Amino acid sequence: MTVVEQVRIAKIASVADGVVAIISGTKFQKLNVGYLVGWAFSVAGSANLPSLVMLLFWKGTTKAGIIAAITVGMTSPLA
Repeated sequence: MTVVEQVRIAKIASVADGVVAIISGTKFQKLNVGYLVGWAFSVAGSANLPSLVMLLFWKGTTKAGIIAAITVGMTSPLA
């Protein structure tokens, strides 16, 4: 992948992230801030803890395993 392609992907990801943030901000406008902060920390913790534990304590950790752990950990609190 060339540098130009990487920059293009980064720009598209930034715009998509901004759109998601704007939509989320208008949708959750009336919710309690403490609830939203707790929800954000639960999603972040659920996504990061399994991958960190795997990296630190299991020698057979692979890239696919880390991606799966982050994906499942990030979607489980949202269900």
